[in-house]
Amino acid sequence: MEDYSFNPSTRYSIVISGILLIAIGLLILFNYSSSLVFILFLVGIFSFVHGAEHLFMGIQFRHFMNASQHYLLRGVFGIILGFIFVIYSYSNDPKFIRMIFAFWMLIVSINGLIEAASLPFITGGVHGLTVLVSVIGLFFAAILFSSFGLSGLMITVIIGNYAILLGINLLCFLLKVGD
Repeated sequence: MEDYSFNPSTRYSIVISGILLIAIGLLILFNYSSSLVFILFLVGIFSFVHGAEHLFMGIQFRHFMNASQHYLLRGVFGIILGFIFVIYSYSNDPKFIRMIFAFWMLIVSINGLIEAASLPFITGGVHGLTVLVSVIGLFFAAILFSSFGLSGLMITVIIGNYAILLGINLLCFLLKVGD
């Protein structure tokens, strides 16, 4: 049996990512008057932290897990996307902001489905939750890609709910496999 336990730095990064996502989601939902630019900045910071977490996990599991390259790629992508979010967070183009969020949701959801299929220690409710959150993310991404008339409020509701779901999924994942 292979050991899939996490080292302390990986545990802390998962906890920080989960709590940060839930906090961002709640902030977005309960302070929807915040500008989309501020939300883009927050998601950029999260994406950077989450990318670093995946780099740590990819390095930690590289010797015995087929998905380690997936984690490394997702980590590099997350860090790059975080920088893009932060750099372009001052863009006032609502179409660009909507598209960057849709692209982020699409990539995170596809990665979630790959992760659910490739990690043997994700079983039971956590596996189902990962698949569910990924499918919901694909649905939200499709809405953002196809609906040009979405109001700022609807965009924030979609992003806030998705962030909370991702945060809960991360914390459940840690509870399931983090022992």
